[in-house]
Amino acid sequence: MTALGWQSIGFSGIRENQFIGHDDGTLEVISEESISSLYFPVGALTGTTRCLSWSWRVGVAMPPNDLRHRDTDDRPIAIFVTYPFDPDRATFWEHVKRIFVELAHGPYAPGRIVSYVWGGLGARGDMQPSPYLQSAGGIVLLRPGAQEIGVWRNESVDLAADYIRAFGAPAPRPTQVAVLADSDSTHSRAHAFVRSLRFTDSCVEVVPAT
Repeated sequence: MTALGWQSIGFSGIRENQFIGHDDGTLEVISEESISSLYFPVGALTGTTRCLSWSWRVGVAMPPNDLRHRDTDDRPIAIFVTYPFDPDRATFWEHVKRIFVELAHGPYAPGRIVSYVWGGLGARGDMQPSPYLQSAGGIVLLRPGAQEIGVWRNESVDLAADYIRAFGAPAPRPTQVAVLADSDSTHSRAHAFVRSLRFTDSCVEVVPAT
């Protein structure tokens, strides 16, 4: 995946997911009591980054979990959009946390993250807090529960609107987009696919699903 501009990131002491790239551009994600992600830096792209569209399918999913708690926050697949750290708008907690983030990941580490999730408990479109990121993270439930297994579904999200919902301020330009699966907390297994991930200037479902 690195040849295509993607880079991997894991977590110390935790088994990593398996990512398989297919010739048609589909990314297959296998998670077995593991967690890791592939991310793509946005900085090299030109043009609008207001909306993000993609198509995804889950073949195997763990039972729906409450994503607001660390010990139950597993999900078969999620799309993460990261944003730069803004000291003028960061909360007191974010400033304190930032010291440790930069020590671990450097000064260019993301400041805020909005994640779009297949799984979780709640209603489609719900915005939930992140148990790890607190005021620096928001979780949007796009396909809650464990239904629609085996079916391709289209997504198109308004990044600017969701950033305002999560943080109450205008959105800066994203820094990274990542694909993540998480099954370590519940010692479970997940199998999913994602394709046609792209920025658009119109937040409509334009990705074909077959």
